[in-house]
Amino acid sequence: MILIAELSLWASLFLAAWSAAISYAGGALRLAEFVESGARALYATFVMAALASVGLWTALLARDFSLEYVAANIGQNTPRHYAFTALWSGQSGSMLFCATILSLCGTVVVAASGRRSRELVPWATGTLSAILLFLLATTCFAANPFARSEVTPLDGRGMNPLLQNPAMALHQPMLYIGYVATAVSFAFAIAALLGRRLDANWFDVARRWTVVSWVFLTGAIVLGMRSGYLKPTSGAGWALNAVEDWSVFPWLTVTASLHSIFARTRLPDRRKWNVVFFAASFLLAVLAVVVTRGGAMTDETTLAPSPIGTWFSSFFFLTTGMTVYLIGTRLRDLQATAGAEAESTAQNRRRVGEYVVHAGFVISLVAIAAVPFRREYDARLKTGESYQATDPYGHVWRFVSQGVSQFDRPDHVVAILALDTYRDGKRVGLITSERRTYRDIQGNQLFPPSVEVGVHSSAGLDTYVTPADIRREEGSDIARLQVAFNPLVVWLWVGGLVMTAGGLIVLWPHGARRGTHTEYAVA
Repeated sequence: MILIAELSLWASLFLAAWSAAISYAGGALRLAEFVESGARALYATFVMAALASVGLWTALLARDFSLEYVAANIGQNTPRHYAFTALWSGQSGSMLFCATILSLCGTVVVAASGRRSRELVPWATGTLSAILLFLLATTCFAANPFARSEVTPLDGRGMNPLLQNPAMALHQPMLYIGYVATAVSFAFAIAALLGRRLDANWFDVARRWTVVSWVFLTGAIVLGMRSGYLKPTSGAGWALNAVEDWSVFPWLTVTASLHSIFARTRLPDRRKWNVVFFAASFLLAVLAVVVTRGGAMTDETTLAPSPIGTWFSSFFFLTTGMTVYLIGTRLRDLQATAGAEAESTAQNRRRVGEYVVHAGFVISLVAIAAVPFRREYDARLKTGESYQATDPYGHVWRFVSQGVSQFDRPDHVVAILALDTYRDGKRVGLITSERRTYRDIQGNQLFPPSVEVGVHSSAGLDTYVTPADIRREEGSDIARLQVAFNPLVVWLWVGGLVMTAGGLIVLWPHGARRGTHTEYAVA
């Protein structure tokens, strides 16, 4: 199976190269046979990339440590569901995952648009295949997930504890899908510039995939923040890591794209700038990968040199230069002709979705505005001792240490600190926090201890306990911990969910439109 998967990966590389070359040739020479061949090669690329992904998943689930990627990202004790998510948790696997998703998106969009926009689809197919060619070439030559170890180890390195979190497990693929979706809008932007034409189908495709990108990026950022909040690398649970910091930039330009799209009937002079927004979103997504996963990142919080950094940096600068040239020389040729778009059920749904998104944004802003009112205390407790602190609302909290319990799990040792908690003398319940030490099958420690914070949440306040250190001295458990009161935090997550729901409402499939589309043409 591994041999078939590796051969499929190389086959997908050559198919993507053929698709890019023949699609561009078909667009330039207006040869339908070339265009059809390019589309079919793109479909075949997806099949081969999917086979390669299935092969890597098989190796991960079978714990085949003869592959360097498997040995570097999981161990014998890694839970099966995290062995599954390891496909996108490491450098090589994430490149293969992105290539597979991009080939799938390209297959869907080309199959759906081929008959409606014959002049632009060849250029879009060629651009998508060129991007896919880069991802596959990087995977094959700089980060091959099927590279074999000279000596097969008995156990792997294990998965980073920061990645063993449900929110993070979902955050990563959502972030990559959000990045990949920007490539579809970018491909149609380049197609418009190369073909010197914009039509209604172009606008519909670009709009749809921009919304897809926005939904996944929004969901990914919220999940990433949630993961960092519950499993911080330091006491600052609010701090964003490098991935979230950089993913915000393409999210902002995608948001600007949506604003430009939805305001098109009111601001006709800005219509052609949708092309600029689509291009900027993709380029910023590539830059985010250059700085984090693709170019300079070894895990979710630590920046360091990466072997594929040169590939992504070169691709970023080359793509940016070509895009700037095309925009500078051809954007001014594109003008919107007169047209109107009648009211329809789809438009009404879109408006509802916009209102929901704005409501979620306001809710999130309220939560963020409460951050300066956060209160933080440091405490040192022995078993049976208590500590008092006052929250931002003036309520007095008392925490009584119930001691530390230690348990052995298959892949880690966990020390659980339990605090009996009271607010204004009324018992709230137990707040438990953990420190986990991950180990291999021989009992050796794999990573520095990780923290699982204890949180008591309510509509107005999160009571947040972080164990800085837990030890036993003179027959007694001693815990050094940080207690924080974070007001309105729950509304940040609610706001993120509401914004994502609004995007899904906009994206929801609808029937045929009534009325006419706004048409675009070359001046």
